[in-house]
Parts: sequence; structure tokens; C-alpha cells
Amino acid sequence: MRRLTGAVLSVGYVAFGLICVGGATAAALSLAAHSQPAAEFAAFATWLTLANLAGLAFVVVEMYLPRLLLAASARGE
Repeated sequence: MRRLTGAVLSVGYVAFGLICVGGATAAALSLAAHSQPAAEFAAFATWLTLANLAGLAFVVVEMYLPRLLLAASARGE
């Protein structure tokens, strides 16, 4: 039986990416909060929230494609 060390490494990359995205979002909100009046910041925060929710539609592809690639790697393709 072959070990999937690449899968463990991929999980690390995904975790690192999620941390970076979360940090970037927090930084963007912080900069916007400090540089805009409250009403403008509310509009920006609403837009950012809606953009993130719209991006959730792509989660299916983001989850399905790595599963296919890992399965192909496990088969030796």
C-alpha cells in the first residue's frame, strides 16, 4: 500500500492558504474601517460579505477537483 504523503502536504498548503485569506480579509476590513466614515465602511463591509457569499458557489469545484487529483495520484496516473 502506497502512502499519500503528498495529500498531507496538500492539506498543509490549504490550511496556510486559508490563514492567509483570513488575514488578508481582516487587514482589508481594518484598513477600510480606519480610513472611511462609518456609512461608507458599512457599504464596503456589506459588499465584501456579499462577494464572499457569492464565492461560496465555487466551493464545490474547489473540493471536487482536488479529490479527483488525489484519486488519480493514488492510482499512479
